[in-house]
Parts: sequence; structure tokens; C-alpha cells
Amino acid sequence: MTGFCTVIKSSFRIVNYELILPHGLPTRIGLCPDGRPAGNGLRAAEATAALFNRLHPYIIGVVSLTLFPEAPLAADVAAGRFVEAGERERLEELRAFIAALTVPATLMGHTVSNTVPLLGRLPEDRARLLRELDDALARFDESDLAAYRRGIVHL
Repeated sequence: MTGFCTVIKSSFRIVNYELILPHGLPTRIGLCPDGRPAGNGLRAAEATAALFNRLHPYIIGVVSLTLFPEAPLAADVAAGRFVEAGERERLEELRAFIAALTVPATLMGHTVSNTVPLLGRLPEDRARLLRELDDALARFDESDLAAYRRGIVHL
């Protein structure tokens, strides 16, 4: 993210998806219900997919929030004003998001911030992408995935 935050209907905060709309300009968007990712992953996935299904993006880039100690949001986490979603919840959210997308698009989620790198075309690769997420959820527990995130030193 480049640091902006936009409010939609005052209850959703833009956080973590990137898309390229038909006009060709990159747009970053992701819905986080009530500005608190923890516990809202499935709701966020459904809302974001519904919006994207209306926008018809060509490319959807998926990144996962990675906080570094010097980030302003890290102070909000320390103070309890922002609660990050756990790693498994993030994967479950991403799975629900991909499952709910009905528009053809290229999904690009192969950045270091994603514990499971994904790259594919929807709808053609949907089953494979969902299987990769299911495999990771079956194979790794929260501590394994959190250890990966803690090991990220820069994006």
C-alpha cells in the first residue's frame, strides 16, 4: 500500500487489494469491515468480491499487510486500536475472495507479503488456486505462518 486510506459507506476501510480497471490505471482497494481485520475476514472477502464483480478489473494484485516496527500503524496495534487478522484467517479470507469472484481476471499474489504465493487466471485457474490455499491451511498452523511473516525484513 502506498499509505492512503479511503472510507466507503463509513464502515469499510481500504487496505489490501490492487486492481487495474479497464481505464488502465492501477487502483488499490480492499475492504476491511469496521477497520478491524481480525475476525472480519470472510465478511471482507464477500464484500470485496462483490465490489470487484461490479468493477470488472483486468488484474487483481493481492498483498497481505506486513507491519514493521517503524510503521505508524504498528503504534495502533501496540495500543490496541488496530487488530491484525491472524495468518490462517488471511488465507481463509483470500480463499473466500477467490471463490466468490465471478469476473475473468488475472490474480497476482506472488509477493513476499503473501504466505502462499499465488498467480493465475480466473476462472480457468480457480480450482488450482483454491487447492493451493487448502493445502497450505491443512499443512501449516498459525505459528508456522506467523514465523514466516516475522522473517520478512522488507517488501
